[in-house]
Amino acid sequence: MKFINELKKLNLPTEHYVLFGSAPLAIRNLRENNDLDILVSDELWQKLLIKFSTHFHNNPPSLKIGNLEIFNTWIDFGVEKTILIKDAEFIDDLPFVKLKYFLLWKKKMNREKDKLDIKLSETYLGNHR
Repeated sequence: MKFINELKKLNLPTEHYVLFGSAPLAIRNLRENNDLDILVSDELWQKLLIKFSTHFHNNPPSLKIGNLEIFNTWIDFGVEKTILIKDAEFIDDLPFVKLKYFLLWKKKMNREKDKLDIKLSETYLGNHR
């Protein structure tokens, strides 16, 4: 999976973030990631805003640091951010959003680009029960 070294350089506390976006599929070698989307706790967001204020982007509110995109909020799909972070699945010592939540989000979005991710996720989950 690409950009892990960039993430590790930030030395973020793993109990305060979860890797989202394409990361849950990329870590399982189901598809490549073009960046790393990181959802962070409110506490960590405030610290990062101070440290990386020049990296702030407004739409959507995020911090873009190299190939990392850090968010304090995610599109509402019925699961609280705190649950996504607390219930993270650790792979290679990094917190990833569980595939069941990833799949809920992709189905809610249901964009053309989500359809392959839905299929890959469902196939993977069906083979690993």
